[in-house]
Amino acid sequence: MRAEQYALVAELERDEATQPSHATPGIACRASIAAMLLWSLVETYWDLLYPMGKIHIAIILFTKLIIAGIALAAMCGSFIALAACAFFCVVSIVVIGVTLPDLYTLSRTFFYLSLVEVVVKTTAAVSISFYCAEDHVTRDLDACNWQMR
Repeated sequence: MRAEQYALVAELERDEATQPSHATPGIACRASIAAMLLWSLVETYWDLLYPMGKIHIAIILFTKLIIAGIALAAMCGSFIALAACAFFCVVSIVVIGVTLPDLYTLSRTFFYLSLVEVVVKTTAAVSISFYCAEDHVTRDLDACNWQMR
């Protein structure tokens, strides 16, 4: 009985070693990340609409470049980029969500822009979470080839 268990563990380790370390995310995950990136780039117009200093403009553009780099790496299947993208989406959702009531009273335009951003980033965070969970679930299900007696 022990020999069979050790053989099964060795077979599972061989299977994990032959599988690629990461695969590209599914179409829903890539589409939601692309939508988040596209909205971030479209929103740049409103971010730069009011006159600001050069440093403020440089910070906004640098941030957009970082977001683009992380999103492109996440769409290629980098697990670290997927985790970073999900983390940034969740932090952004929390920060914007707290300010939504004030934005509604101050400016309806910025309220609706922020609402769209929250929806897009929520979709991206949820799809990344499902992609990562699905990856682990399928590996666990494939690993459980226990024979019933």
